[in-house]
Amino acid sequence: MDEKNRSTDSTRQKLLTAACEVFAENGFKNTTVRDICNRAEVNVAAINYHFGNKEKLYEAVWEYANNLAVKNRGNFLGLDGTTDPEKKIRIFVKTFLDNILNQDRPEWDFRIVAHEMMEPTGAFNTIIEKMIRPSFLFLRDIVQELLGEDVPSEKVEKCTLSVVGQCLYYRFANPVVRQILPEQTFDEKGLEELADHITEFSLSALKQMRSGIEDGRE
Repeated sequence: MDEKNRSTDSTRQKLLTAACEVFAENGFKNTTVRDICNRAEVNVAAINYHFGNKEKLYEAVWEYANNLAVKNRGNFLGLDGTTDPEKKIRIFVKTFLDNILNQDRPEWDFRIVAHEMMEPTGAFNTIIEKMIRPSFLFLRDIVQELLGEDVPSEKVEKCTLSVVGQCLYYRFANPVVRQILPEQTFDEKGLEELADHITEFSLSALKQMRSGIEDGRE
């Protein structure tokens, strides 16, 4: 790589790194191009040159965050379709917990997510389709296997969100969890135990629901 290309790549990465931090602090709406360029210590025209505009840079930030997450969590979407559904849901839960509670994952990642949930931007649909829906559909299919093909999709989808919600609680209410359950750790051993608990709890509920359906109570 020649000197010019190295310089170009360096400037682009500086902008991306600065944008991650500034968007996390201020949200998309309250962040200006000048804010990002000042943080990156580059010319204000650099964003247009490297990304086109603030919106495109924001999308690049999400893509960057997703790539970091995939690198950290591996690809559970590649699981063999013949794997037992109870094993698959355990693998999903553990992988998801590894992803959202990974102590090496930058804090700005979750702060950007929080801003986006409170004030969705034009990038919201892209984020859902590229980064969230594939995982949701993967888990939904596992839940469908456990409940049975005759169970309405609405019930399956709510159950899917219930599994995800248990995992997300430990991320977004982390300070509360640490205060109430100081013995809960988030190292490898702690995450294995947490994954076992969430899996056991979820499977118990799903089996009970399936039993009710078979008995005609649902």
